[in-house]
Amino acid sequence: MRIVIKLGTKILLDGEDNLSLEYLRNITKQIGALKKEGHDIVLVSSGAVGAGRALLQKSNSPINTQILSSIGQAELIHHYNKCMKEMGLYAAQMLLTREDFKTRHHYLNIKNSFENSFQHGHIIPIVNENDPVTILESNFTDNDELASLIAIQIKADKLIILTSTEGIYDRDPEEQGASLLSLITPDMHQDLNIEEGQNNVGRGGVKTKLKAALKASQFGIETHIASGVEENVLSQLIASDSSLGTRVTACVETKGRGVKRWLASDISIETGEVYTNVCLTELLLHGEKILSLLPVGIEKYTGDFKKGDLILIKSHDHKILGKGVAKYDAKTLKQYMGQKNKPVFIHYDQLFLNKETL
Repeated sequence: MRIVIKLGTKILLDGEDNLSLEYLRNITKQIGALKKEGHDIVLVSSGAVGAGRALLQKSNSPINTQILSSIGQAELIHHYNKCMKEMGLYAAQMLLTREDFKTRHHYLNIKNSFENSFQHGHIIPIVNENDPVTILESNFTDNDELASLIAIQIKADKLIILTSTEGIYDRDPEEQGASLLSLITPDMHQDLNIEEGQNNVGRGGVKTKLKAALKASQFGIETHIASGVEENVLSQLIASDSSLGTRVTACVETKGRGVKRWLASDISIETGEVYTNVCLTELLLHGEKILSLLPVGIEKYTGDFKKGDLILIKSHDHKILGKGVAKYDAKTLKQYMGQKNKPVFIHYDQLFLNKETL
């Protein structure tokens, strides 16, 4: 299988908030075992800021997060590589930002880097957000989002999110009577009332993990959210009869075309907007057939876009429906808009509808 594994900050630190070398050695042994079985592995690892803070905890001067991340990332990858080498493996560091995913050219370049690493049985890509060069407005929500995006990008079979709790609970796990949700299907998420527990380390929480899992689910990827300290957690989670943690099932059988995977990232830059009329809005919201966007169903647009540009699709009442790739420019759409028997504006192969909105 092709598996993306995400490690949270809290499970990488020991009880004194230092980087846990014992845990790193244990988890890399598990990853090495999976690699020897023939699985393709990408590891998305948090912990750089925590590792940097631990190294500089005796410093008397305030140090910002970007510096902590820069120092901690070097420490983190050093220990990963040391542990990997004990098993004849090499850690291949990849530091990414949202900017790297905005254009299709860069998106494909990242994908090719992963694919090339899979051709070698001794390389494990280890990914983290490049915090030292990012600005707050362009950060990933957390590494759960990044892991989900990569899983979609490389057509993963499983996304495994290892955290400090046993999985997703129906309420704060610290509350009496809280129950672990062992199975979540995509059609359940609107009925769930998930509340965040206490988490003062890292950016991710329960809601972001569930959102990441549901995003991956749209592309046929099953997600497991479980305690990272469970013994042999990885081999348990890839077993077909695993009951460990919370399993979020995939909602589709097909994994989607490459363009749709890029559009699903919610990162790519739109250069224009189109607004669908009431009829087309209803078809997109409730229709059973896969549709292309025809000019007859478009009532207005904004932006001076060109053929091949990304277009944000909104309903007549300004609800975001999805996005797609324009087959022709704004000037041509102006001529065709509202008319029947005109060429398709966005083909269904290059159209992504936001299931959470729909």
